[in-house]
Amino acid sequence: MTRRWIMIAFAVSVGLNLFLLGIAAARFWQHRQWRSERWGDAALSSSAGPNAPGRPEGGWGPRRGRSDPLSWLSQPEREELHRQRQALIGTRRNAEQVLVAEPFDAARLRSSLEALRAQTTQMQSAVHERLVQHAQTLAAEERRKLAEKSWGTPGERGRPSARHRD
Repeated sequence: MTRRWIMIAFAVSVGLNLFLLGIAAARFWQHRQWRSERWGDAALSSSAGPNAPGRPEGGWGPRRGRSDPLSWLSQPEREELHRQRQALIGTRRNAEQVLVAEPFDAARLRSSLEALRAQTTQMQSAVHERLVQHAQTLAAEERRKLAEKSWGTPGERGRPSARHRD
């Protein structure tokens, strides 16, 4: 083989290795983002940590360019909601531990899941009540904007919807 072909093969090999390294890095980063959102670990969602510049609300705000559907809450309400969410995450982790524990205890798992369901329902009810109280103070157009920003599934939030148009 000539020196020229060896150099071409070397360049192709280096390019292919860089390409595969880029794919591996992207998959790692994507998994890291998913894990931080799945478990609510704000420290994992940014390499700089939860209090990094640009991270609203001390690190538990919206991620990856999403608008915050609860921006209408006051700062004390957000802080209370954050405390409740952290407690909910703890309850969820407890239920997970009960699920994987040996020996398996179905009654204990039912109890853990009931506690999780009750806590989730209480938290959602509190947010809904705050939404009702806030909506009472808004004009029709402001309520429409709030619905555009806060309602629907996460992938639909912020998109104009036919159900909110006249």
